[in-house]
Amino acid sequence: MKTMDVNLFIRALAIISVVFNHAYIDRYYEAYGSVEDVFFGLSLAGGANVLLLISGFNFAEFIMSKSDVSSLKISLVGFAKKIAIPSLLLTVFFFVILSKFNIYELLFIRNFIDNDRISKFPIWYPQVMLQMLLVLYLILPLVFGFIQSKPWGLSLLFLMITISSAIIGIYTFELDMLKYKVPQLYAWVFVMGWVFYYAKVSESLSKKVFAFIILALSCILIIGPYDLNFYWLCSAGYLLVFYKTIIIGKFLKKILTIVAQATFIIFLFHRFFFEVLEKLSPFSYGYLTLFFFGIFASIILWASATSFSRIYKRNLESVG
Repeated sequence: MKTMDVNLFIRALAIISVVFNHAYIDRYYEAYGSVEDVFFGLSLAGGANVLLLISGFNFAEFIMSKSDVSSLKISLVGFAKKIAIPSLLLTVFFFVILSKFNIYELLFIRNFIDNDRISKFPIWYPQVMLQMLLVLYLILPLVFGFIQSKPWGLSLLFLMITISSAIIGIYTFELDMLKYKVPQLYAWVFVMGWVFYYAKVSESLSKKVFAFIILALSCILIIGPYDLNFYWLCSAGYLLVFYKTIIIGKFLKKILTIVAQATFIIFLFHRFFFEVLEKLSPFSYGYLTLFFFGIFASIILWASATSFSRIYKRNLESVG
């Protein structure tokens, strides 16, 4: 048995859930034309929200911890580039091969216009992330002093604002999180990651318990107990705030570590590889074949890209 960082463990399970959900739904929808009754009516969704929670946690750890405003801005822009550049290139790729174009999708604002997409990946996620990061780029430098002196209180304030925004959107304007992928409905999950991070580093049990209670209550108000998102977020939040490592088998740790490292590539490309299998396979297949092929092919792509990047950097260093 081996210990594994709980952040990596949750991230790996979350992206596996995303791919499994899409693979199962694709086959189920093809056969039955409806997904309303999947998994006792709870659906199989939830992995993307967990990834958003972890992204908020890592954002607080690696970006909000910067010692000055300039470093904060540089790190924030760097984080945004890591999301924007691959997403943009892949979006253009699908525009070209499908001979379709949408200016709103290209500008990452289509989630405000409609629910459609040309790109064969869940583009709503990078859209929401980049929109949130733009707002944070404008706001966080103004409250940088509070980030350094009172990060816990500031994160709670931001959480109150974002939870209020989600509740107003849902109960006043009747916005459904499944239909409207806008930051007003999702920012609270990202900011919840901040709260969890500051509760965890404080080593205060009362703060950890308080953070988890806020998460559970927020999930009840915004998501409800009849959606798998509720259980995904509560389970992931519990592990994230109360544990640093988790004990698993040695072989399983290796697999999940690779999956966790390849998370963004898997997220971007798994649906593309679904299409590849659809075009190339001469045999009929089920959702498990689709699932494993999407994961495996994405990891091969990630490993190839990572190896090429390392070789390229070494060559640059040797030339320099």
